[in-house]
Amino acid sequence: CALHTFERRFDSRGEGLLLQVGARDKIVLDAQRSNDVALVLVREYSEHRVLLETELEIRSSHIKAALQATIKSYPGVYLDTSGPITLNDEPRCLFHYRKELQAYGASLSDAHAKQHIELCMNYMAKTLRKEIHTYERLMCHPEKAPGLEYSSLWMAYRPGDLVYARTWPNDLEIIFRLTSMIRKKPSTEWPAKSRDHWLLEGEQMVCIGSTFRCDTLFRVVYQYDGYRPLSELEAFPMIYHPEVSQMKERLLARGKKYVSLAGSPYCHYDGPASVFQKDYEGTGASQTRAICQRIMIGSGEFYTNKAPGSVQLTHTHHNMDLTADEDLDISDEQFILCHSQLPGFCLSSKEWAMFDVAKITDIDFNPTAFDSLVLDESKKSMISSLVRERVDQESTFDDIIKGKGKGLIFLLHGEPGTGKTLTAESIAEYTRRPLYTVGCGDLGIVSYQVERVLNASLTLATKWNAVVLLDEADVFMESRSSNEIQRNGLVSVLLRTLEYFEGIMFLTTKRIGTIDQAFKSRIHLSLSYPSLGPEARRHIWRNNLVRSFSGASIDWFNNKFLDEVIKEALNGRQIKNIVRVADAQAVHAKRDMIPEDIFRAVKALIDFEKDFSD
Repeated sequence: CALHTFERRFDSRGEGLLLQVGARDKIVLDAQRSNDVALVLVREYSEHRVLLETELEIRSSHIKAALQATIKSYPGVYLDTSGPITLNDEPRCLFHYRKELQAYGASLSDAHAKQHIELCMNYMAKTLRKEIHTYERLMCHPEKAPGLEYSSLWMAYRPGDLVYARTWPNDLEIIFRLTSMIRKKPSTEWPAKSRDHWLLEGEQMVCIGSTFRCDTLFRVVYQYDGYRPLSELEAFPMIYHPEVSQMKERLLARGKKYVSLAGSPYCHYDGPASVFQKDYEGTGASQTRAICQRIMIGSGEFYTNKAPGSVQLTHTHHNMDLTADEDLDISDEQFILCHSQLPGFCLSSKEWAMFDVAKITDIDFNPTAFDSLVLDESKKSMISSLVRERVDQESTFDDIIKGKGKGLIFLLHGEPGTGKTLTAESIAEYTRRPLYTVGCGDLGIVSYQVERVLNASLTLATKWNAVVLLDEADVFMESRSSNEIQRNGLVSVLLRTLEYFEGIMFLTTKRIGTIDQAFKSRIHLSLSYPSLGPEARRHIWRNNLVRSFSGASIDWFNNKFLDEVIKEALNGRQIKNIVRVADAQAVHAKRDMIPEDIFRAVKALIDFEKDFSD
């Protein structure tokens, strides 16, 4: 049971020699001759006698067995070997697992094996005596919070342990399992642009599509002077959190919500989100801003289509299929390790973003949305019947060509503000499906670009089982002519898309008389939306004002008032905007809405229309 130490140095002729420390005659030796010793330490020096590295070979079968029994894995150390186990430079793994190794040695009945364990631990204690003294002085001080000097931080961060940090700029709590910790010193080429720091690599649990798996992340602890409490650092071991129990409860609940949301993609979000630019090309660039709208949780679509390379996904044995029938065996630790955000899509603003799990809520659907729609009852009946059949039965009828003719296409035509868009919105609410709106501005004007964007949009809409609204589609539906090749291409793209679309789609147009004849066979139901009559306007005024009052009783809101406001031939969108303006006036004045707020907004709109006409 012995430790042999060797030094690799250069002689006066510049030749490398391996010398055994303590040998009388400094004879050149081969370290392999020490096969019968427990430990072999080799120190390598430069030509200028600067220590470059040290290497400890653990050859003792007793010490190897102790390491393999107490340390499952450690970065840079290969434990599963029949040969020697090698430790480079500081014996950090021996320090991190000193208590476990000491307990293992104490449990042995073989005195010879115990001596080997003691030899190994004595080597560690002697090599790190200054560091251990500092550690015990700062980490175990009765009047100080546990902390360390910057250079000794590694001693408190054991690979495999859980680390606490907060995200930037959203300031969300996260926990990750530490896999490695490396000190990065300033670059000699760019010293002013780099800072000394510890780079922490770790693992979190994420949902990618229906798979629950590990994701690699990195955190940095920058250099500081003197002692600093661990809890004040950018990332620190979870056990040193001042309220560790409460924090674990919060993150356990959040992790369970994170996993449950993987099966509930259609949600509402209200809070700050990391929104990616619309021209995002995988660089990870995003900005944080407030979002309040309905969203689709779509991690698979996000990572596949919108964020290639934005995360590093590790292939580990932790992978789980969230769609499997059997109960998932997810531990509390895995729940705590879940990511703080979920990726998804903003349905109104058409942006991909990362959403704070805590701010995601269920949707409060409006069950009366379709019933309150101002539309002829026979038309409403036809729409609801077709949609109900589609939703309830998912008809198996198919065209001769596979994939053709399975969609349900509505064409809504009429003047602006007559309820076309509201019809699509009401059907989406009625079916509790997301509404995916595609505007002309989203598609462009070049046929190949239109086809690419439209196909991508409809692929997502189909996957999410969404109701699609292609709003103001006039330019894509106008009759083709021999002298307008570019526009003909746009029409052909839409015709081809409708042929193979398998969901529910609403097309809206103002110019029914100009659409191409080929659309007739693609459309299941075409509905006209005439200008609003007095009774229709009364209904719309009542609906918008009642919604604005939020259930409060308003004495001036009566038939006499409605008789007055319906005199102006306003459309539904104009009425909605007037009520919004009137409500804003009342809020600004810190009072309830009064009739004068409505009449002022009506007059402003009429004056604008007159000026616009002139």
